[in-house]
Amino acid sequence: MIVRIFKSFQPINFFIVIFAAIFLWLNVFIDNNIPGISHDVNSGPIYEFIYLLLNKPNLLLINKLIALAIIVFQASLISGINNQYNMLGFRSYFPGLLYILIVSNFNEFKILNPIHFANIFFLLAWVELLKSEQNSNTTSNYFNAAFYIGISSLFYFNYIYISIIIILHLLQNRPGVYRELFVIIAALLLVWYIYFSIFFLFAGNFQASVLQFNFNFNFNIFLNIATNIKIIFSYLILIIITASFHITTYYIGLKSNTRKNLQFLFLIFILNILLLFFTKSTFELIYIIAIPISLFLSLFLFNINKKWISESIFSILLILVIINHAFPKLFLTILN
Repeated sequence: MIVRIFKSFQPINFFIVIFAAIFLWLNVFIDNNIPGISHDVNSGPIYEFIYLLLNKPNLLLINKLIALAIIVFQASLISGINNQYNMLGFRSYFPGLLYILIVSNFNEFKILNPIHFANIFFLLAWVELLKSEQNSNTTSNYFNAAFYIGISSLFYFNYIYISIIIILHLLQNRPGVYRELFVIIAALLLVWYIYFSIFFLFAGNFQASVLQFNFNFNFNIFLNIATNIKIIFSYLILIIITASFHITTYYIGLKSNTRKNLQFLFLIFILNILLLFFTKSTFELIYIIAIPISLFLSLFLFNINKKWISESIFSILLILVIINHAFPKLFLTILN
């Protein structure tokens, strides 16, 4: 039912996404023990300033509202990118809905977090990469994309590694062209040069400590999450594996643009999984990992011939998410 509704590009679906976000964030607003803003080991210098500015008890509600607004904006932007650039061959707000459902399961990251701000600039960088595929002169697009990634790293430092995605996109679309490669590096350096210049101007010293290339080989990260989260993400992994096998059956028949976009989504997914395992990043990365997942699963569910199967797959996910929010201890009760 829901998949069928979202398969049609109707404005009402956008408001359903907003309603879903508000509903799934209610527990954060109700529980006053949940802070409105969080501090992260990977926080960039600009977020450190935001944290000092907003980390006040009287701003608890405002911080939570800002966090919710940012998430809704990101979900809208994901759907908007798909709709404008026809990434998957259809226009729909369904990727935004899936994004909300996936990221809503970690209460500790539903408050203001550096990755929320960084993600906005990543999405803007992605738009520039999509524009580059439509232009003959792509220098400005790659410069803008790298500049946005540089800004994102000022909020969440580990996003500096996302620049690898820009370089891979360049090698895929313009092999043998090295001018844009120098432009990408120059844009990243320019962002940090501007930051250090402004900091030196006001503080009178050079703050090199913000450049923290921390690596932490942690393969047990999934063992530390709650049982209810493990169940939901085990189901998501099962869907992703099923979707991968299903899409391979008609992958060659997809438009070349769609195939290229799927390859790019795969790169985003793999890179961030590596960041999850090999850096000090934790499950806040779900906010960027959920982007390729939401688009990939949208393509999968929309192309299942037997509609009752797609509706059943989505309904189970929806039920699991609702149980996790309304009855978080129910999974433990059933398993015990």
